[in-house]
Amino acid sequence: MRKSALSFLRTPEYAPAAVPSSSSGPRDADELALLGEMQRLFAVLNPPLTEGAGRVVQFISAQPGEGTSTIARAFARAATLQAQQYVTLLDLNTTGPSQYDWFQQAASRDRNLALGDPLDIGVDATPLWRLSGEHVVTELPNAARGPLMSFHRAGASRLLVSRFRHESLRDGQTAQVGNQPAFWDNLRDRISFTVVDTPAASRSVDGLVVSNLADLVVLVVEAESSRTPVVADLRDMIVARGANLAGIVLNKRRFYIPEKIYRRL
Repeated sequence: MRKSALSFLRTPEYAPAAVPSSSSGPRDADELALLGEMQRLFAVLNPPLTEGAGRVVQFISAQPGEGTSTIARAFARAATLQAQQYVTLLDLNTTGPSQYDWFQQAASRDRNLALGDPLDIGVDATPLWRLSGEHVVTELPNAARGPLMSFHRAGASRLLVSRFRHESLRDGQTAQVGNQPAFWDNLRDRISFTVVDTPAASRSVDGLVVSNLADLVVLVVEAESSRTPVVADLRDMIVARGANLAGIVLNKRRFYIPEKIYRRL
């Protein structure tokens, strides 16, 4: 019986590449183990990083609670070590807990994770968004309250974390992501590597909307609870949009999964 917290299945072959780790122990040990796993995943994906041609890797799941935000955050932190350059963790979840909130809470036990004041990274995120009852945003929804998104450096690291600023919305407004290639082109010009955390497909279409604009898309699956048809449907929708589906992360995996099960995904 083989124990593992995470495995990665590359497409289109879907060949399993197990990454062993312990699922027990103190929280810090778990985080270090996951960080190590994500460093190996970075090496497997091997995104080419060249000056002036930034890369974008998106993480998405079919259902909430499959660990997408945890995987995306750990992957972004690992990427700063592997890439030796600035990495942006772009959080497109506009409801529920955010990556910004996680870092703020984590800073109470590790000051190296404390987020600094907003930074001007030369990227205007305003066109990325569509507001309820409006088309693509061309100006600030409430200029007096500032931009819709800000970017913050985590401690002295090379990691930049985005924050969606709900206070910039007018009362009753909601925001969705628009399919705006110009934003992503500008992001690539400014930032060498971007990790995108997108909401579960069952909760929001935002992840699917931007999937064809990412260089690589990774589907996160909770190994022992996600239903194969649901995962397969999302996989097919991602591919149908012309996105580059790099593979599937099997998260929270505890037992050996036979080869025939891999091939069904």
